Amino acid sequence: MVDSSAVLVKVSTNPQRHCPTAYQNRYAFKFRVPMNWSEIIDIAVAIAALVGMFLGVFNFITERRKQKPKLKVAPKAVSSAGHLPDGRESVIYSSENFRLSGTPDGIAIEVLNLSLFPITISEVGFHTPKREQRMAVPMPIILDDGKWPRRLESREKVIVHIDLVSLLESEDLHLVKGVYARTDCGFYSRGNSKALSSLLRQVV
Repeated sequence: MVDSSAVLVKVSTNPQRHCPTAYQNRYAFKFRVPMNWSEIIDIAVAIAALVGMFLGVFNFITERRKQKPKLKVAPKAVSSAGHLPDGRESVIYSSENFRLSGTPDGIAIEVLNLSLFPITISEVGFHTPKREQRMAVPMPIILDDGKWPRRLESREKVIVHIDLVSLLESEDLHLVKGVYARTDCGFYSRGNSKALSSLLRQVV
């Protein structure tokens, strides 16, 4: 007769080792695939709703961007290229170096309307680090004899010439960081180029 008190019985605390089927069944519900049409339809409807929501947000952002004004503003060096047969002066615009020695270049600001709708440009000039200290051009020179303020259709541009002597005599020239354009609705856009940087390096 065996003394039961002397028998040591090793009992495993891991149910997976001795009963893998029961252990796996405990977690089977996590990976269960729906097998009836109503659940499949519910999931499809939920996915369609999410896709529709994301498309709605995307279309809203796209429309807002279309309604937002967009300008490209750039200072240009202006050099003479002689005269046309009708007597008008022909000029060349460049965004690169500004020539100040000899016959100096002129300076101009080009404003291009990249919006999908017309915009009226009412002010151009030079901006400083502080927006409220901008140097507006009171009497812009436009070679095409167009009106000012200037209404620009989409993808249309205007080039405003500036009196170089008046600019060089300005006490705030050393504060200039670039050029700007302002619309009649208050939209404000800035720009710069190598031509203006070259001019400022030579005079400031």
